[in-house]
Amino acid sequence: MLKTFFFVYIGISIPFSDSKSILIGGLITVFLLLSRIIIAKYCSPKGANIFDKSTISLMIPKGLAAAVLASVPEQLGMPSGAEIKYITFSVVLFSILICSIMILLIEKQPKMNVFFRFVFRSHFKRKPKDSKPLETNVEE
Repeated sequence: MLKTFFFVYIGISIPFSDSKSILIGGLITVFLLLSRIIIAKYCSPKGANIFDKSTISLMIPKGLAAAVLASVPEQLGMPSGAEIKYITFSVVLFSILICSIMILLIEKQPKMNVFFRFVFRSHFKRKPKDSKPLETNVEE
């Protein structure tokens, strides 16, 4: 319950009139999502299916720790402390929204499954033209 109130506080604290901070926060969130998809593609367990890899790639929400730490520069009186706080709050908001919406979509919408099937498809394993085992010439 405390986390819920904290996230409501974060939503209230974001000045939506500061479009620069919101835009930067949105771009950072998109970058995190795209990099997470690439990381999930190549670093997921070999036995993971497409749904598992999709879920792994979407689990990027930032939260309580990021928001608390982002408030420290402003409290210390750093010149751009408020910008750091607002950008981080925007990333927290966007990452939670995107994660929640995308998880719902991959469970309910077949079109999203097609996208993730395309992204996480297995690469063709090419067999070498010579499929003979390597011979070792060991002379005594």
